[in-house]
Amino acid sequence: MSTCTDEHGAKKLDTSELLRVFGAFKHVYTEHSDAVTAEQHVTQIETDDADKTKQLEHEIEHLRQLVTAQQSHIDSLKQTMLLIESKLPATPEPQPAPVTKKSWQFWKK
Repeated sequence: MSTCTDEHGAKKLDTSELLRVFGAFKHVYTEHSDAVTAEQHVTQIETDDADKTKQLEHEIEHLRQLVTAQQSHIDSLKQTMLLIESKLPATPEPQPAPVTKKSWQFWKK
């Protein structure tokens, strides 16, 4: 037996040797078993979609909580900044220029 890969990269059995040795395959079609398989497949997809939806809803709720926390932090920082600004003097007090005396001008004060 040998294997080959299809266009999607999935490994498949190469049936050419089986055809040579045993002849053509008989296609057995049972409507009942195919319907059951299809129903199970659909159920699995719906379950996966429901799980993904729940996961995404939880992630959205978590992100909303983070945004709310960040917004409250920003609001508290704004209040702190306003409090600090209110304690600052309205106009800065002018600083007098430092007087430098030269050692040879001892009579000036």
